[in-house]
Amino acid sequence: MNFLCVMSGICLLLSAAAATPAQRMKSTYDPAFDLSKLRTFDFKTIRRAPGDLVEDNSLTDKRIKKALESQMTARGYIRTADGAADFFIVYYSKTKTRTGTRDSLPSLQEYEWLGGLGGSQTETVLEGTFVFDFTDASTGRLVWRGQVTEVMDRVKPVEKINRAAEKLIKQFAKDANRKRSS
Repeated sequence: MNFLCVMSGICLLLSAAAATPAQRMKSTYDPAFDLSKLRTFDFKTIRRAPGDLVEDNSLTDKRIKKALESQMTARGYIRTADGAADFFIVYYSKTKTRTGTRDSLPSLQEYEWLGGLGGSQTETVLEGTFVFDFTDASTGRLVWRGQVTEVMDRVKPVEKINRAAEKLIKQFAKDANRKRSS
């Protein structure tokens, strides 16, 4: 009986770990624009709204630029700082507080005492969304937008930024390889 309780507890813990919210990524692009012709890029500085995570933290700004540049150059794009870029990357952020419920799993000792019952718990989290706009340098036209959303916390911020940049640029490359509409 104890073995069955322990195994059930382990299964519950594993399923809870698998349900941990991950980064959500989405993108959109102008199908009439040939993204595959873009080769050189640079970052364009914009005036940020109060509360923008990048405005409030220059370390985050540097980390994002470094991660994006690393992913872009790994895919063959070239950063130019002389104004001769094919496209500019602009990014900004927003945050919102989200309240939800989640299952609260008892410890293994509580599990036996409660007879396997669990409950639910209300939690409030800060969710951050970073929006990345790629604009054609010659026209200023928005040609691609990517958005990454994740629950914010202080655990491994560099790894989260790097993972987000990797997903973002992977999606950009995928969108750039799609056939454009006429």
